[in-house]
Amino acid sequence: MPSNSSLYESLRSFKSKIKKRNFATISHTLDLSGWEKKGDFSYYRILSTASQFVGFADCSILKTTGTSLEELIFFDTETTGLSGGAGNIIFLLGLGRIQTNKFIIEQYFLADFPGEREFLNIIFPRLPEELTYISFNGRAFDRHIIKSRFALHGMHKSLTKQYDLLYPSRRLWKSLIGSCALKDIEENVLNIKRFNDVPGYEVPEIYFQYLKNNNTAQLTRVFAHNYQDILSLSHLLLNIENIYTKPEASVFVDKYTLGQQLLNESAPQAEEVLLMAFKKGNIACGRLLSLHYKRRGDWHKARALWQELYKKNKSSFAVLELAKYWEHRAKQCKSALVLVNEVLGLSRPLKQDVKNDLLYRQKRLMRKMGF
Repeated sequence: MPSNSSLYESLRSFKSKIKKRNFATISHTLDLSGWEKKGDFSYYRILSTASQFVGFADCSILKTTGTSLEELIFFDTETTGLSGGAGNIIFLLGLGRIQTNKFIIEQYFLADFPGEREFLNIIFPRLPEELTYISFNGRAFDRHIIKSRFALHGMHKSLTKQYDLLYPSRRLWKSLIGSCALKDIEENVLNIKRFNDVPGYEVPEIYFQYLKNNNTAQLTRVFAHNYQDILSLSHLLLNIENIYTKPEASVFVDKYTLGQQLLNESAPQAEEVLLMAFKKGNIACGRLLSLHYKRRGDWHKARALWQELYKKNKSSFAVLELAKYWEHRAKQCKSALVLVNEVLGLSRPLKQDVKNDLLYRQKRLMRKMGF
């Protein structure tokens, strides 16, 4: 183990190197076209494009959060790592705001590690706690990185009001496209094509290479990547909101999970969405809708769906539900027994648990009828 004096000398040498590096970095101005210096180590730029939200007011997120469009902030970070560890540092922050007919995107760039506190002081007022933050996986990643970096410098920033678009995206499209990374959503749902984009996993290494050689050429791709992420968030939110506003008109979407969500929210369009999907051959939507009718006590509609499911698809689910209906609701054990016997007599194989349930019902119905 080294002595206290050698540890002291090592620490003093390290501090001396940091000071020299700080001085060299401060005295150097990066060639960042379109960016302005905000401090010794910090740069920012503001870009704008036409807003997609002009005339759009019927927005479910506004109803649930009690905010206006102008109180939404779309945000995304670029960091030195892909994990949430304490050593992961934010070097680029992108923020998007809706302002009347424009969509404003601000980007803040940290040019070197020693300037992190300065960088955090600059972005601190740009992240008001009372606003609602729109992200893609920000609830699990970006938010915690922001919170931990501020905490390490004795500041508090938690961004508690979050609306993470990853989760509704998975509900609406995972069964259709598999992976629900933002890139996959762009290509398969939003019809957005990126050109010369940098993959997210390459971003940390590009930043480290820049720190070594002060060459900002590759950084421009990272800036463009972050800009497009923010822009895509606005398109994605609008797409999702259009689906929930007019779900019956939505085409490329998982109608089962959409219908399930609408039922959970007691949305008036839920039944129409599920019924339309069932009419087009989505059996799962028919089952879900029938159980909704059953819970509501609308036995006439529930029975009609079960009968249609059995007639068209020989659905074992429908058979069991119909048997329960005839036995317990209609008090017609004979009709229930005829149906159960018919299914047990079919040549097609039944799942063992379904067969066991049908045999159980056959026995109890025969017992009830005195056989």
